[in-house]
Amino acid sequence: MKKEVKKFGGVIRLLAMVMMFALTLTIANPMTVEAKTRKLKSFKSYSSETAFADSVANNIAKKTYNFKIKKKGYDARAYLRFTAPVSKTYTFTLSNLRAANGRYACGFMQVMKPMVTSPDNLDTLDVDTNVTKGITKGLYFASRKTKDKEFTTKRSASLYLEAGETAYIYINSSTAISKYVTFKFKVK
Repeated sequence: MKKEVKKFGGVIRLLAMVMMFALTLTIANPMTVEAKTRKLKSFKSYSSETAFADSVANNIAKKTYNFKIKKKGYDARAYLRFTAPVSKTYTFTLSNLRAANGRYACGFMQVMKPMVTSPDNLDTLDVDTNVTKGITKGLYFASRKTKDKEFTTKRSASLYLEAGETAYIYINSSTAISKYVTFKFKVK
């Protein structure tokens, strides 16, 4: 009878050790779900014409993206196009900017809509930001903190859109020697 109890106790101890090991692994390496990195269409020179933006823009919806832009010339440039499904204030957040070679990268984004008087051209909008009080057109960001308070590692812009209205987000990033930049972009 004592041998059976010892065998049963040993099995319980073994199961307890396996459970503790599994729990330790789960806490040490939590599973995370990363969004797949999407390559953005990049272009060499800037244009604020609506037809040009439509030809190179990448459509986005309300979610989090990981983007990659290849440099053409000195900068990496891309347009994102967002069409509002319902009327409300939307927040566009850019963060986690990285150069391919790990060097410093910086840039800016602009939120634009077609002009009322000339729909063939895009107009840069004043938007509420997470850094400045009030409104601003220059939304600067960087891969790491600097002494310049305008360049932050996370930049958000809020804008009210009517249902069916389209906003364009122009992104321009510069970096030394690197062939591309990556960043996280969230629409909320």
